[in-house]
Amino acid sequence: MDKINIRTTTPEQTLTNVFEFFDKHNLSFIGIGSFGPIDINKNSKKYGFITTTPKKGWNNFNFLGVMKERYSVPIAWTTDVNAATYGEYKKGNGKVRTSVLVSESGVGQLLITGY
Repeated sequence: MDKINIRTTTPEQTLTNVFEFFDKHNLSFIGIGSFGPIDINKNSKKYGFITTTPKKGWNNFNFLGVMKERYSVPIAWTTDVNAATYGEYKKGNGKVRTSVLVSESGVGQLLITGY
């Protein structure tokens, strides 16, 4: 599996780098764990949006919508902490445990995986 670290700058620059990486792969799905706050309520009109973040240029940004316009594969959308916790539970130390606790620093990360 290929990996890349992409610095979160403006939505345009960040997504240009994201697209450049993922366009080289034959994806069957994408999982996005985003810095927030984000809307993860599937019944909300703002589902898939990064909402009131202090990150410049990302306020009320329809991140999931942009990704869906680009890629015709199923896309999972959740918070960075949820994604990290789920990954630890499925593939890390949590896979031999009945529960997992993750403490996050509040730095605000953007984690995207695709297979």
